[in-house]
This record gives sequence, structure tokens and C-alpha cells, in this order.
Amino acid sequence: MIQQNYTSEELQALVTEASFQLGKVLYEEGRDYARAVSLLADIVEQEPENVAAHYYLGQAIRGQIEQDMYRRAEQTLRTYLEQGAPIGHEEEIREFLRIRGRSHG
Repeated sequence: MIQQNYTSEELQALVTEASFQLGKVLYEEGRDYARAVSLLADIVEQEPENVAAHYYLGQAIRGQIEQDMYRRAEQTLRTYLEQGAPIGHEEEIREFLRIRGRSHG
């Protein structure tokens, strides 16, 4: 086994790069926006000049907002349907929920 002796700066750079790659993958796969945001925000704080980290952080925040808002819309519209859809639009809502279920289920 080859043993490498890294300086603390080199180790920190490796950890930062690993965190960046993990945050990027979590964002790109839409798997865990909250964790992606956390990882990428730490990198931006440590390396304000890291434009790639800024880009992926912004995109992960956007993904998290969209995911949260869609979830909220789904919950609200399901409640509306449970109440009998008194002002109409039942088919439109069911189609939205069907499409959302297919894309996230």
C-alpha cells in the first residue's frame, strides 16, 4: 500500500473538491436539494471566488424552492379535491396531480 503524506491545506482542498462534487451530483440528480445547498453554501463561504460553487448553489436553491412549492401545491389541491372541488377545475387538478405523481413517484 502506498502511503501519501498530505499537508493540511492539501487535505482541505481534497475535502472541498469532494464536497463540491457531491453537492453537484445531489443537485443534478434532484435527490437531496437541502444537502446540496448545505454543502455548496459551505464551499461558497470558504471560497467566495469559486464561481462553479455559486452556480450550483443557486441552482440547488432554485430546485429546493420548486420542489417545496410543488409539494405545497399538491397538498393544497388534494385538500380542495377532498372537499368536493366546489368551484370546479377537478379534471385540471387531477391531471396536474397525475403528472406530478408520475414524475416523482
